[in-house]
Amino acid sequence: MIRVDEENSDVLVVDTLSDIFELLARNEIWVRVSDKPSCPRNSKLRDLDIEESLCGIELEKLEWIHSQISELKEDEEVDLETMQSYIEDLREPYLKEET
Repeated sequence: MIRVDEENSDVLVVDTLSDIFELLARNEIWVRVSDKPSCPRNSKLRDLDIEESLCGIELEKLEWIHSQISELKEDEEVDLETMQSYIEDLREPYLKEET
């Protein structure tokens, strides 16, 4: 869960690694953990289940798209560019598998 800090509204509080990746993605900052074995600092991060965290991001994107479609059905203004971007992100791994 991503939320604003109660004591400092300039700070966002996260509960999971998935939340951190989601914040980065929202700001179009695309990151990955280095594969270089020469970076000992990366080993602890590599030990975390990154795949599981990314699945959480996928679910959050799907939930956001669902909410946008609901708003669209009610003739509310929606963010179609972000919606399209999220859909492209979600389908990309499947398109790569087909080639």
